[in-house]
Amino acid sequence: MQICYRCEEKINERLEKMAKKKGVSKNHLMDEIIKNHLNNSWISFHEPPSRYIEREMLSGIQYANELLAQLLDELNRFQDYAENEATANTLIESLQLFRLEAIEYLLNISKILETIRKNTIGLTNPIH
Repeated sequence: MQICYRCEEKINERLEKMAKKKGVSKNHLMDEIIKNHLNNSWISFHEPPSRYIEREMLSGIQYANELLAQLLDELNRFQDYAENEATANTLIESLQLFRLEAIEYLLNISKILETIRKNTIGLTNPIH
């Protein structure tokens, strides 16, 4: 199928440069850009939006669980590390670093769960 696309001259120049750099035609490059966009950001036409959101939520939950597992693993190993530290100063520095990493993990988990919560509210309270 052929689709005609009009764009600004600057966009056309960028497309030509990118196509030349990749060693493909401009049409091939446009086809790849569109495929990539459709695969990454659009909901499949065969999948109901609620199923798509559910899949995204499950993926977020899985990632949050992985972060928790990493945090727990680090916490478990920290005791062994602390027992083998030579000086109190090194132990304090290690504890401070661990604290910062733990906060970062928990912040990321919180953001993931908040996104899931917002998506769930959208599913349970659809706007009419």
